[in-house]
Amino acid sequence: MPASWPVEVAGLRLELRPAASGGIGLYPEHAANVGWLEERIAEATAALGRAPVVLNLFAHTGLLTLAAARAGASVTHVDAARGTVGWARANAAANELADRPIRWIVDDAPAFVERETRRGRRYDGLVIDPPSFGRSGGAR
Repeated sequence: MPASWPVEVAGLRLELRPAASGGIGLYPEHAANVGWLEERIAEATAALGRAPVVLNLFAHTGLLTLAAARAGASVTHVDAARGTVGWARANAAANELADRPIRWIVDDAPAFVERETRRGRRYDGLVIDPPSFGRSGGAR
């Protein structure tokens, strides 16, 4: 098996590679959501008169973050794995989206949401795809 290989999903380039978890950096079911997400962002942009602010929790290697940014949203990308967030950032650069308004956060998603709630931060849209198994500090 090669160390990594490029793929294109809905016009977005991603690097795939074997991960220690057994994954390859892409959940195929996310591909079905790219068009839907981009349509919702276009609708929200028209309704709000500004770029919508989207929170992507358990964001993995970034397919939906990239789709949201490409559609014009400001995105907060949250994943607990530092290496995976770095992988997502590399995917953003490969798509010439590195200059888009994306906040790259390495953190436990529930803990991040609790802090954002205390800060009074609001989001116009949420993308949430929690893993069936994780190593976070426990259920919240």
